[in-house]
Amino acid sequence: GLTVFANKAGERRGYSAIAIRKAFRRAGLDDCTIHTLRHTHATRLVQNGLSIQEVKAVLGHTDIRTTMRYAHLEQAVVTRKARDIVNVLNAVNFSAEGRA
Repeated sequence: GLTVFANKAGERRGYSAIAIRKAFRRAGLDDCTIHTLRHTHATRLVQNGLSIQEVKAVLGHTDIRTTMRYAHLEQAVVTRKARDIVNVLNAVNFSAEGRA
């Protein structure tokens, strides 16, 4: 029969994909897709401490470069993590100098 709801490959969409699309529209998220959710999920996993290798396994990627494209690091998060590392290193150096 005629496929009314096709995916990008031209295949019939599953009912869950159709339901998710409708939910996005009802929420006013017309530009949001399941693919967008995967990107957001990967980014949040990295931001919450999972390594890029762990995220790769969660998403089922075979190539780490694919995962790297999914896991967008927000600059504010990167800056905060770098600052935390500097603070730890400064504390260690201060403690070592205090004992000398």
